[in-house]
Amino acid sequence: MQEQQGTTWTYNQGVVLGGLSDLYAATHARTYLDLAEGIADAVISSTLVDAHGILTEPCENGDCGNDGPQFKGIFIRNLAYLSTFNAKPAYVTFIQNNALSILRNNRSLSNQLGLHWSGPFDKADSTRQSSALDALNAAMRVNSVG
Repeated sequence: MQEQQGTTWTYNQGVVLGGLSDLYAATHARTYLDLAEGIADAVISSTLVDAHGILTEPCENGDCGNDGPQFKGIFIRNLAYLSTFNAKPAYVTFIQNNALSILRNNRSLSNQLGLHWSGPFDKADSTRQSSALDALNAAMRVNSVG
């Protein structure tokens, strides 16, 4: 039987990061932190990141539906949470670069935030806005870690 591969969505990785971080917080078992770091390291060096190091979703060249624009926010919010236990410089830099790219490349004249964190701004809706705000909040969180 041939193994079937599906789409890798950022939120799947983010939910697992959050759960593993919670397990580490509750038990202090390094195994959970190691697993979370392995996932985070894989994502920030994968096809889920563009040539500029900015998080992307596989659906961004087409239709992400009603929920897809929210997915990156879930990942980056949980990466920041993981960073409270291990503020790896690569995670901090990744989060900060994504937040800066949103501010520089993905804003309307009314300061609405879109889907493409590398730019250009596409349109505003609640999922795009809240996802991008998750990245901005994550950047503030990692700047206060330490």
